[in-house]
Amino acid sequence: MVCMCIPGYVGDADIACNLPPRPEPGCKSNSECGDREICRDRNCINPCIVANPCATNAVCDVRQHSVTCNCPSGFTGDPFSNCFAIEPRPECTSDPECPQDQACVNERCINPCIIDNPCAPQARCTA
Repeated sequence: MVCMCIPGYVGDADIACNLPPRPEPGCKSNSECGDREICRDRNCINPCIVANPCATNAVCDVRQHSVTCNCPSGFTGDPFSNCFAIEPRPECTSDPECPQDQACVNERCINPCIIDNPCAPQARCTA
């Protein structure tokens, strides 16, 4: 005589057949989640929304279950702690940095005759 558990039951049929243990709900690994999610505490989550590891002004992204943080365009720094604005470089700081017919005014190379024409009314200004 051979004892076998009926379908849906498991165990040693000579001792006891029981219902199989119910699997715990939720994910066990990242592979069970979407590409832009990770498995944490048996839940598929978007870490950028639930527990954003990036600086407050950084861009958080998830690809293939991996989080990346980047400073946005026009910013630099450590995207995990702080991104700060890149200050634009001035066009010039002194007249020799400009073409010969221009002067450095407010960090821009411009024709000085346009800004402050020192010539008499019937005279022409050339830089």
